[in-house]
Amino acid sequence: MALLDLEKAYDTVWTKGMLYKLIALKIPKYLLLFLRSYLINRTYTVQILTPPQLSPTAGLPQGAVLSTTLFSLYIADIPHPPNIKLALYADDIAILSQFWRIDTISRRLNSTIVLLLRYLKKWKLQVNVPKTELILFTKRRPLQPKPLQIHNTTLPWSITVKYLGLRLDSKLLSTKHIQSILHTALGTTLKIFPLLSRDSQLTISNKTLLYKLLLRSMITYAAPVWCCTSLTL
Repeated sequence: MALLDLEKAYDTVWTKGMLYKLIALKIPKYLLLFLRSYLINRTYTVQILTPPQLSPTAGLPQGAVLSTTLFSLYIADIPHPPNIKLALYADDIAILSQFWRIDTISRRLNSTIVLLLRYLKKWKLQVNVPKTELILFTKRRPLQPKPLQIHNTTLPWSITVKYLGLRLDSKLLSTKHIQSILHTALGTTLKIFPLLSRDSQLTISNKTLLYKLLLRSMITYAAPVWCCTSLTL
């Protein structure tokens, strides 16, 4: 699996390219005009000495519900090579390939990365190379695959990677992820312990709310993936 992270994806969406893709999708004219007014003629102010108004030439409005849908439409025509699966979530792209020969997997991933880089460059999106990771899932003791390259930067193969907040290792065990969750949860517990202790003046309902917001949400994140793990790590 190769994990590509798009650099400032929402801020660099090409506005004219976005409108072109909406037209290609045969969006109704009234909706197209609405989206056009939503994307262009926006201004922002940077206050240093005098607050001049600036007009952004690219990007989707941050924090807007509609922006996530528009970005999904913007990259909906991303190429899908054969023998490759793409998992897209916001600005994270996971490239997966499966085969019994490691050199074949490496070759497929490399050719797919080259193809995607060409596509992203065409639509004015960039890959955050330092955050790009590679990992090989296998229970065997494999030969070390050759490193891949992006923009003349060599990418080594990692033993563990972090994908959407979930730590994955080369054997698809949940040990690293559970240890990370426990460590983070313990640190959070120590910080809010004065609010949860018996001496706290907070009501039980407020203490329960703090637990649900800060601890339970952290502990149960991605639980369907790792909840069936062995009792012994």
